Amino acid sequence: MSDESLSTRARARVATIVGLLEHVTDILDLRTDDENRREQIILAHWRIAVVSAELGQSSRDREHFVASDRHFDDTLAALRDAQLYDYQPLVQWSRAVRFLRESAVVDEPLAQQQSKHALDLAVSSYVAAHHQRFQVADPDLCAWWDAYADQRLAWTLSLAHGLGDHVVVAELVEYGINAGVHSIVDQTNPVGDDVPAQLYHPRRIAPGVASSADVDHRTAELGTGARLLNSSRLALQPPPALSYPTEAPGGERRVVLGRHRQMAADLDPDLRSLLDAVPDVDAW
Repeated sequence: MSDESLSTRARARVATIVGLLEHVTDILDLRTDDENRREQIILAHWRIAVVSAELGQSSRDREHFVASDRHFDDTLAALRDAQLYDYQPLVQWSRAVRFLRESAVVDEPLAQQQSKHALDLAVSSYVAAHHQRFQVADPDLCAWWDAYADQRLAWTLSLAHGLGDHVVVAELVEYGINAGVHSIVDQTNPVGDDVPAQLYHPRRIAPGVASSADVDHRTAELGTGARLLNSSRLALQPPPALSYPTEAPGGERRVVLGRHRQMAADLDPDLRSLLDAVPDVDAW
């Protein structure tokens, strides 16, 4: 990346940081009621997270990797303080890019280690993005989220292939194929009754989304096919956890991307609840 490009991006990030810092002092206004004060505290933590993330990316681009780690740690801490756990996979992705950047400028043994760590972070971030789309009820936003997750999958597959990790490549393909389970469910709770409704973040539920009870009675009389055609999208529930037998003694089974599912669950309590709620089935 050229010095001029870095300078332009740095100026843009400084402008973002300055603009956000001007509003952080809102938290000091004690004249607000308790509810509004809580919102101000969450907003202040959010702005700190954004500022820290911008600093982390800027440090990463300038190959100041230790500083980048410190800023990303601050980002995660601010998101946890605000209980905005669903944004932590985005930081995980930024860290994957950070370790991949460092792998290009260090000795071969360390480069291999950094690249593998980048792959772990990227896969867990993809798993999180893949499942967070089930917290989205708006059809247009679902389509955007699908495209977003697909981009992550393509990048992660390329990285795994480049590292020669054929197991992760195969499991990513299997994960991508089994994107979800299609069914007719209430669109205000698109994953169905098996997963707690509180997993749906209020910010992501679009107002006015029709439930199954709102479907025209004539459509209901025509049966399932017409109901699907009448809906804006085919309802999708989270896929099961896929597992397959290994050659280990005792018939031990391996969950597809099991370690990365655990890493994703560690980022977001709601995501952990979702992952724990799905059944475990044979991959083949």
